[in-house]
Amino acid sequence: MDPNEWGDMLAGVFSPLAFALAFIAIIIQARELKEQRNEVAKTNDNMEKQRFETTFFSLFSALERSLRDIDLQSSEHGMTVGRDCFRVFYTRLNKDYRKRLDAGHSDNLSLELSYRFFWNKHQLELSQYFRILESILRCIGRRPTEEREPYYELVRYNFSDQELLLTFYHAISDEGKPLREYAKTAKLFEPLSTVRLLDFSHSQKIDPMAFGSNPMRDRHDYKNPAARDGLSDD
Repeated sequence: MDPNEWGDMLAGVFSPLAFALAFIAIIIQARELKEQRNEVAKTNDNMEKQRFETTFFSLFSALERSLRDIDLQSSEHGMTVGRDCFRVFYTRLNKDYRKRLDAGHSDNLSLELSYRFFWNKHQLELSQYFRILESILRCIGRRPTEEREPYYELVRYNFSDQELLLTFYHAISDEGKPLREYAKTAKLFEPLSTVRLLDFSHSQKIDPMAFGSNPMRDRHDYKNPAARDGLSDD
């Protein structure tokens, strides 16, 4: 066999092999590039989550500070500070609401007027608190749906009873429209003690989604009169 024939034979053998090796190299390179892109995406996701958590916990701390900064001075209660103020707030709202009912106003009008009066009186103490709460819920809402619940839960179960009750009445008022939508997404009132509402029918003034898995108990669910008597709004 002359050299040309040997060359043709070797070319016929090695050309497909060279092509196969080149193809394999391309596949390996493509996989490496894909892995690199995945690593970059994962790194970006981690950085984004870190930025979110930094913002979230900063806002959460700001909410706690705004809560501590609230103080009330009255002859009836003396000096009240921080979260305890919400007990006073809710008692005042309750008394004004009952007074308007006793005066013959309808429930809707009594609620509207009593909260408007309450807000005009206490807006200075509470406006920053509710703005920060809205910012927290908006911040969480920007995360992927599957990642939100732990942060929503942290917010929900940080409230005292009266704090959550007052937040509910703010959310269903004209002043609380932004909070109302966030409350639905966050199931904000899942831990709300609905037996402590000024009237159970008020629970219908917001999307049911805002209550999540709340059992939605009314005072009438408690057949024991002593138990009902213990559910004072004061």
